[in-house]
Amino acid sequence: MIETIPGLTKPEYTIYMALLKLKNASVRDIAKETGFHRTNIYDIMEKLKEKGLVSFYKEGNTNYFKCANPKNLYNYLDEQKAMLDKITPQLSELYKKLKEETEIEIFKGRQGLLSAFKDILRENKPTYAFGVSAKLKEYMPIFREQFIQTVVKQKMPYKLIYTRRITKLPKPMEMKILKKEFVSPMEVHFYGNKTLQIIWEPDMRAILINSKKFTEAYKKHFVFLWKIAKK
Repeated sequence: MIETIPGLTKPEYTIYMALLKLKNASVRDIAKETGFHRTNIYDIMEKLKEKGLVSFYKEGNTNYFKCANPKNLYNYLDEQKAMLDKITPQLSELYKKLKEETEIEIFKGRQGLLSAFKDILRENKPTYAFGVSAKLKEYMPIFREQFIQTVVKQKMPYKLIYTRRITKLPKPMEMKILKKEFVSPMEVHFYGNKTLQIIWEPDMRAILINSKKFTEAYKKHFVFLWKIAKK
């Protein structure tokens, strides 16, 4: 048995199938067949008539309904397709603007920061960071090693500005040093259109901002800091 018909809501489908079965039917007949209230049937009939799927005639004081040729569904769907073809470019433009809006996620605690750092690896894009203080090594030493190994394996360009000197990083990671007073108190990593701001203490928190304009502004700031930082 047919369970659905493209272009019809479930109530419209139920009434349409009842009419196919009954051939000619009054609202009373349809109500008995479907269990729908008479008022709802009239509303649904109007929609089916607009779609060219139902016709009606009158005998005495009673209206009788019957199905139009099922091939009329093609006419209705073709009209809907033509309408969609016309408005889709506008809808796509609105969707594009929506995607460009700023999206913000907040991560808390150790597991939250693990998720945040893993997003950097998933994106696998050139990444830049400043205000780095080696807290990742302090709080998550095992994950830090795994993180660095993955960066190396993926050959992911990664430039970091630390606030103090640490052991040398493997390629393709690059490191420079800049005093704390020249950088944000937060540790900031940015990649693609995303900016990840990390606060290690007193409790671990991270804010992931997905915004092209916001991240481009950070990149300009990073370029300046990279020039004055020392190897």
